[in-house]
Amino acid sequence: MSEIYLTGIGVITPKGIGKGNIFTENKNAQTIDDINTTKLGMKGLNKFSKVSKFACIAVGEAYSDAGLKERISNDPSISTRSGLVIGENLSNLESILALDADVKKYGVKNVNPGLFPNTVLNVVAGYTSIYYGIKGINTTISNSDPSNINSLLYAIDLLNNNQLDRVVVCSIALFVPEVFKKLCNQKLESESVVALILEKEKIGKSPQLKIKHYNGHHTLLINDEEFTFTDFLGLAKKYTEQSRMEFQTGYMP
Repeated sequence: MSEIYLTGIGVITPKGIGKGNIFTENKNAQTIDDINTTKLGMKGLNKFSKVSKFACIAVGEAYSDAGLKERISNDPSISTRSGLVIGENLSNLESILALDADVKKYGVKNVNPGLFPNTVLNVVAGYTSIYYGIKGINTTISNSDPSNINSLLYAIDLLNNNQLDRVVVCSIALFVPEVFKKLCNQKLESESVVALILEKEKIGKSPQLKIKHYNGHHTLLINDEEFTFTDFLGLAKKYTEQSRMEFQTGYMP
């Protein structure tokens, strides 16, 4: 059993960028507006899809929160020992609609080839890993709930098994386009993108957190106090309140 620490967090909500906004009351805001990344000093991202931009921004926020100033490490021992796990669901539907509209307008033979990459579900992980020079394991987990704990558990397993020293986990929870809402039956009250950085090295004071796994159910214990995992945004709030969290993981009977 390894000791794992949550060293940084990045959050985007309809209220804005930054973990401080998760405590701001704004019940009318449910969707995240598109963001001009050039104004944030992030070059080369405006050609990406909205989803990929959001992921890169959230990961950048998490890197800054963890005190990792360099976007890309030139040290192979660091870049290859860092991995990325994206948890999302149906975030590529908007790009599929855009491609479909282009086909209908210009025909199959004249469709813009630049639209296709964004229709692939794991393109977000690809773009994000390239942008941040993450050369280790790169995984996309897609299920009915983009904030499902499975992506967190998978990231922790990668660290426990000594496959990586650092894992960036990013949960993307966005509304599907209007045309798909009835078909998808999406249960989402508000959009959010949350990135976490998990490491083996402790930074600052980290309250202990255990993951209790029993009969298909998972419970988080923070300093032996039970914390019900509902989504990544809830975990972000708890993290922000406690400043730093230590993840000590193990499957408990």
